[in-house]
Amino acid sequence: MLTNLDKTFWPREGYTKLDLINYYFRISAFILPHLAGRPLSMKRYPDGSAGSYFFQKNAAPETPAWVRTERIFHRDPPGEH
Repeated sequence: MLTNLDKTFWPREGYTKLDLINYYFRISAFILPHLAGRPLSMKRYPDGSAGSYFFQKNAAPETPAWVRTERIFHRDPPGEH
């Protein structure tokens, strides 16, 4: 489900979340062949591009069943937990 479509992501330019979705839709035929089968992590900016961010690497609980997910195991570098 898409939410907060009027949320401004780039205040100076005035671009919203819906503008970004429309852009991805327009270029999807060109970019999807290069993304197929690759792992995804998202750099999320909850308060727009000028705010703080975090990386989302895990699928949300509401992820549709048709989205393939895989567990990727890694070790934290020494000193990082």
